Amino acid sequence: MTSRLFVFFIFWPLCALTFPDQAAAQHCTVPGSHAQIQEAVDDLACEEIALSAGTYDESVVVARTLILRGPQGLFASTVIQGVFRASGESTEVTLRDLTVRNSCESAFEVVEGAVVDALDVEILADEAAPCADELFRDGFESGDTAAWS
Repeated sequence: MTSRLFVFFIFWPLCALTFPDQAAAQHCTVPGSHAQIQEAVDDLACEEIALSAGTYDESVVVARTLILRGPQGLFASTVIQGVFRASGESTEVTLRDLTVRNSCESAFEVVEGAVVDALDVEILADEAAPCADELFRDGFESGDTAAWS
């Protein structure tokens, strides 16, 4: 009986202090703890990702629950220049204070049962994006049908 009490009252709390909860939310920064947004998204320890003001030329694919935010109240100063895609039935993404801009394809996709909660988020089609003038690059405008499938 005494050994059981030792395990319960002494050993168990000591283990809890020695091995902290590995699932504790970690605050990650881009740039900072990670160089790119997708790198932070892929790091399962990052449950909240804070973006510094700036333009990030990358597409971001999220298939897990996390928070992605720019500086509070400055959504126009933090821009993801690419596609943002949330997918997966158990995916819940919270977006705060940022802009997603792209004109090549849809800039914002939520598929396969994912849920996105957005506050002060702007989704823009940017006509100045590199592919905006490539609509007929397959030869259509010149009459060259060799590139057609």
